[in-house]
Amino acid sequence: VVIGKGSDFETPLDQLGLGPVDTLDITIPAGAPKQELAITPENLAKGKELLAKAATTHGGLKAIKAVKTVSAKGVSSISTPGGDFPIPVEMVYQFPDKIRTQADVMGQKVIDIRNGDVGWKTDRTGGFAEKSADEIKEDATETARNTLILLSRVEDSTLKAVYAGEGEIDGIKVSKVAILGENGEAFVTVGIDALSGQVRSKEYWGKGMMGEGNLMEVYSDYKKSGAVMMPMTTTQSMDGQKMMVIGLTEVTINGVVPPGSFDKP
Repeated sequence: VVIGKGSDFETPLDQLGLGPVDTLDITIPAGAPKQELAITPENLAKGKELLAKAATTHGGLKAIKAVKTVSAKGVSSISTPGGDFPIPVEMVYQFPDKIRTQADVMGQKVIDIRNGDVGWKTDRTGGFAEKSADEIKEDATETARNTLILLSRVEDSTLKAVYAGEGEIDGIKVSKVAILGENGEAFVTVGIDALSGQVRSKEYWGKGMMGEGNLMEVYSDYKKSGAVMMPMTTTQSMDGQKMMVIGLTEVTINGVVPPGSFDKP
């Protein structure tokens, strides 16, 4: 279980002392039936066109490709039956495959690191455990969903982006684009504001506080950081039930990354 995904970062939550999962309200609506994608030349072309519009809106392809590191600070407010539980978080991302997140939970620092094909995370004892191959694979999939990485690939001939119809996010009309993986299946569907071109949402199957399910991330409060636009607020839900709100207070593009940030703690 993780926090921070909404801002394209993640931090472990399974050992944060918030009580067992069964203390949460797990009465959730069933997920929507899976819709078959019409993978036609027209829909592939329209999918790329929508991503290109989003890339322009977010600062332009040149500026997006120039992003090497992203650092951020903020608070993840976890939704619980007793109210929201705020957790300060710090994150640093070095493209394409290095990420470190740190959460401060009641004085305990909980750290999660990916450094290429290896990684470590705080375990239940307060020590550090090496990530399994499956966990590294999950990290790589999460990285592939990163908004800046997706938009940087808009001219990549290997990127398959399929127009998947229209929808509405918080009263805003969005055009949906499904991104296909190597197996030909969609691993994330991006909702792009039909007017502004901003990325407003992502939908995918993933892990949350209640196990696996259909995750939705909704992005808002866009601000410019360097030459690119970044969302400062993200609301994440699973199968229609709100799980957390991530509010960023600081985002730095291409700042100095402390030496050893991605080394084994």
